[in-house]
Amino acid sequence: MANDYSQLYQNKNALLFGGHKEARDMEVPVKEGTAASVEVLLRYIYTGRINLSILKSKIVLELLILSSVFSFTNLQLSLSEYLWSKIDVHNVSTLFAVALYYQIKELEVKSFNFINIHALDVVESKDSLSLTPVIIIAY
Repeated sequence: MANDYSQLYQNKNALLFGGHKEARDMEVPVKEGTAASVEVLLRYIYTGRINLSILKSKIVLELLILSSVFSFTNLQLSLSEYLWSKIDVHNVSTLFAVALYYQIKELEVKSFNFINIHALDVVESKDSLSLTPVIIIAY
């Protein structure tokens, strides 16, 4: 948690005092998540807690992306572990694509191994449409 606060302080200072557009506008746009996921992230910043069990899987995935974008490494690790515990053929392709794009290595490897073991079921799932040719070829 302390590491996440340290990263937030460094990121905030770089954005708001480092000569960036955000420093002039005094605003930091967040394009990687919905208002709901940003609200949960802000609660995490202030309280240090998130009750993942009450959140929709889409929000948890957006939180993973936001934790990567804002370098909240402790949160990213916790979210990766949580998502891994919920992995199935209906979400593994999306998790793999996100892990690959945001370079979340452990989740990437675990997702890839799950895909290899359950390849036929994964390909038959609707979620497999999130595996673009670029992703498939890259791996």
